Amino acid sequence: MKKLVCAMGLALMLSAFSAKGYPTIVWGTGPSADLLQSDNATLITGNHTDSSLGGFLQLIFVGANGLDAVNYTEWDTPTGLLSSGDDQIIGTSWVGEGTVMFLPPNGDFLAENIHSMPIGSQFVIRFFETASPNFGSGLVPTSGNYGISSTFLSTADPDPAGEGIDQFMISSSLFANLGPIPEPGTVALFGIGAVVLALRKRLKK
Repeated sequence: MKKLVCAMGLALMLSAFSAKGYPTIVWGTGPSADLLQSDNATLITGNHTDSSLGGFLQLIFVGANGLDAVNYTEWDTPTGLLSSGDDQIIGTSWVGEGTVMFLPPNGDFLAENIHSMPIGSQFVIRFFETASPNFGSGLVPTSGNYGISSTFLSTADPDPAGEGIDQFMISSSLFANLGPIPEPGTVALFGIGAVVLALRKRLKK
């Protein structure tokens, strides 16, 4: 029943955005999927309206270099762009957003974002067990675990006149990629290492 109602909501969302003519990515949990914690059994906590109470989510454009971030730390900034990578954060959400108010919000979400990436672009979804410490700033959680979906491919026309709509729905087979969030000190070390390597390359020239 819960998934049926969510599917009906998705259909309404798609028709609404198609009417507006915006190039849109609708992303969420598929009809048979739930976002699980690292124990692969407990649903990630969600909330219908409060982003500070639901697991943090990122929709990420994968640049030409592929998933090239060290521990995905280039995704840990609000812009999603560092000098060492070319991935980009397209949108953020939280577990529970877009779900039907009279149904439990845990483990599910449904979000949408306008995009301008060309046809054939690759995207992934990163989901966290814990909430963002500052959702409005796009900050990632500092504790808990995160998972990364398999790659989605954009097939919709990014031209606004094309009324393109992509649907990226996480399936139940993608919860094995959970890993611990790097400690802030570890992230800093990666950054220092990147700077040192860049300086060494410049001195050799």
